[in-house]
Amino acid sequence: MTATPSLTLLFGTLIIKGQPAPVGTRVEALTPRGEVAGCYVMDTAGQYGFMFLYGEDASADPVIPGFRPDEPVRLRVNGMEAPLAQDLLWQDDLAPHRVDLVLGDRRTYLPVVGGAQ
Repeated sequence: MTATPSLTLLFGTLIIKGQPAPVGTRVEALTPRGEVAGCYVMDTAGQYGFMFLYGEDASADPVIPGFRPDEPVRLRVNGMEAPLAQDLLWQDDLAPHRVDLVLGDRRTYLPVVGGAQ
């Protein structure tokens, strides 16, 4: 990942299986092409950011990969895709955006079949 003049910022809380994510947890931002265009290694439990998400720099030779305007942002936590509550589109706005993440909180409900009569 290479820094470019185009960027936006993400920050937020990160909960894994009901607990604050530990220090050392890695959060990455991926472009639609699968390029890592932002990365943050947590230094405070349960909180990530400010993570810089860089835009593509087409004026460089060779072109520096990154986000293009209005592209969807995908987040990955320790190599696993992180579901987002709503779509997040990249903009070169230099502004911080709060995106809280909750992972591993799926509950499976199974019906009770049969039973004593």
